[in-house]
Amino acid sequence: MGRRRSRPSLVILAIALFGCSPQEVGVAPTSPSRRSLAPLYRQRPRTLESSETAPTQLEWPLRGVLSSRFGPREGHPHDGIDLSVSDGTEVHAAATGEVVYSGSGLRGYGNLIILRHGGGLVTIYAHNSELRVAVGARIERGQVIALSGHSGRATAPHLHFEVRLDDQPRDPELYLPPSPH
Repeated sequence: MGRRRSRPSLVILAIALFGCSPQEVGVAPTSPSRRSLAPLYRQRPRTLESSETAPTQLEWPLRGVLSSRFGPREGHPHDGIDLSVSDGTEVHAAATGEVVYSGSGLRGYGNLIILRHGGGLVTIYAHNSELRVAVGARIERGQVIALSGHSGRATAPHLHFEVRLDDQPRDPELYLPPSPH
């Protein structure tokens, strides 16, 4: 039996590739819908400039303690890494890209930013206390995009950081330089 895709994974794909809002894909903080995402898969993805390829190395989005690694956690997939920090720590873009989502409409992630970098690569920054960028903004590597926090389903302040390539979760540590932490 193949791995069942979770709803957040499908929503992230729709937002990142098609530029949809959470409401367009049937997700809203107050009234979640069970609308199918199948029509989105029949649309052509937005085209990127030919010079935009996936970066092979990202920068750490902040300096913090690596508190949870990528992979199974308590019997469930953990599609990113968690970096423990104090509330209000600056969160930086791991690479140059475009903001395709900035908001709190995806359950569990709290205040969330999704950046598209080209070549099918997307980075996700969750549980922030404050978002500092808007959808459509062009972001440079290292630019402050948010302040850390513990919004959404989080018990302590930290940054949840994900890397996805063609909607497949990837271990962020494979794209990051050796930990400076």
